[in-house]
Amino acid sequence: MKFVMKKIIVVSMLAIFSSVVIAAGASKEFIENKELAKLCDALNMFKLDRGRWPTTDEGLKVLAFPRLNDNGESDGRTYLSYIPNDPWGNEYVYKHSKKIGLELHSIGPDNTIGTNDDLGPDVCEILYSKP
Repeated sequence: MKFVMKKIIVVSMLAIFSSVVIAAGASKEFIENKELAKLCDALNMFKLDRGRWPTTDEGLKVLAFPRLNDNGESDGRTYLSYIPNDPWGNEYVYKHSKKIGLELHSIGPDNTIGTNDDLGPDVCEILYSKP
């Protein structure tokens, strides 16, 4: 019962956060991307279910594999049916480490890592903490 309540609270918080305005530097096209919202929600549900973020090796692809319960058994459901690309057709860059935490970047419309139009280090944070 506590587990279900935690999920309800997190989903409610995500809905509240996503109803605010646009973050500085992030385009309206990016913020209104429903695929990104699904990706961020799936990452948060993974964290709730597993008690951790996906590892860098697992990457985002783990979200499209069947979920496992506490006994390691699959219920056949996935967090996502596919891993979406950013609004410009690029794959998101995902990393996780204990030192840095979650990093989810979009390389932006110029398709080049490390330029001024990149969004990150956590695009979910940009999405949910719109000023």
